[in-house]
Amino acid sequence: VRRVLRSLAFATGHGNRKLLRRNAYVFAAGLCLTFNTGYINGCCLSGVLKSCGTGVPVSAFTSAYTNIGLALGAGNAAVASGHIKMILSFMVGAALSGFLNPRPKPRCITPRIGPSFLLASVLMVASSVAANVHPAGREFLYLAAMANGLQNAISSAYTANLIRSSHMSGITSDIGMIIGQMLGGNFQNVWRATVLSGLASSFVFGGIASFYAVTKYKSLALIFNAAFLFCIAASAIAFTSYQQRISLWRAASGDWKWSGDGPPSEEYLYDLFHRHDADRSGFLNEDEFKSVLREAGIIESDVGMGAIFRSIAINGAGGVGVDELIALVAFGYYEGCSI
Repeated sequence: VRRVLRSLAFATGHGNRKLLRRNAYVFAAGLCLTFNTGYINGCCLSGVLKSCGTGVPVSAFTSAYTNIGLALGAGNAAVASGHIKMILSFMVGAALSGFLNPRPKPRCITPRIGPSFLLASVLMVASSVAANVHPAGREFLYLAAMANGLQNAISSAYTANLIRSSHMSGITSDIGMIIGQMLGGNFQNVWRATVLSGLASSFVFGGIASFYAVTKYKSLALIFNAAFLFCIAASAIAFTSYQQRISLWRAASGDWKWSGDGPPSEEYLYDLFHRHDADRSGFLNEDEFKSVLREAGIIESDVGMGAIFRSIAINGAGGVGVDELIALVAFGYYEGCSI
C-alpha cells in the first residue's frame, strides 16, 4: 500500500501545489475528452442519424483497416473508399492539430491548444448541421471524425500518449499490462492504471449518454458535443490566462509568449522551470535550460546558451536548479546581465 501511495504522490505532484493543480486539471480535461469522444462515437454508431439506419464508428479505425482489406479482396471498391475517407478524415483532424501546434512539448500547454478546441467545436456544429440537412450522406460522419482526430491529437501530444481520447484498444492493452506488472510486484505504474481506468469508464458513460440523447434529439444531439468542446476550449483559455498571467484575449489568440521591457517574474520562472523539468529531478539539463530561456523571451544562440549553462551548472547534479535560474534571469536583469 505504501508503494502504491508513493507512486501516486510522485506522479500527481503531491507536495508541489502548482504541479498538482496542473495535473488535476489535465486529468479532468482527459475525462471530459474521452466522455465527449464516447458520446460522438455513440451518436454516429447508433444508426439513428443516418436515414438508412446504418451506424458508422468515428473514433476507432482498427476495424476500418480490416474492412478495407476485405472490401478490396471482394472487389468492392465503393465500400473500401468509404472506409478510406473515414480514416483520412480522422487524419486530417490530427493534421490540423499538428499544424496549429507544430512543436508540442509533453506536459506543456502550447499557445494554440485553446484555439484548437475552438476549431473542434466548429467542426461539430458543422457535423450537426450536415446530419440534419443531409442524413443520407456521410459528410457529417467525416466532420465528426475530423473533430475526434483533432482532440485526440491534442491530448496525445500534451500527455506523451498517456491520454488518448479515441484509442480504447491501446488503453485496454495498457491497463492489462500494468495489472500484470502489479501481480509481479511492480507498482510503479499504478497511477497510470488509475488514470487509464478513469478514461475507459468515461468513454463508456459517453456512450450511455449518447443513447438517450440521439434517441430523443436526433441530429441535434451533436450540438451537445460542440458546446462541450467550446467549454473545454474556454476552460483551457481561462487556465492558460491564470497560469501564464496574461489576458484572456492573448490566451485565446495563441499569442502569449512572455515579452516586455522588464524581466519575467519569479513566479513565472518558477512555473516555467517545473514545466520543463521533465524528469522531476529538480534540475534542468542543457536542452531543458535552453527551452526555458527561449520561452522566457531571452534571445541567445545555442552556443551562447550552452556556455551560460556550463558556467552555472556547477552542482553535483550537473544541472541548473530553480534558484540558479531565478538568480540568473530575474535578478541578473537589474545588475546588467548580458542575457
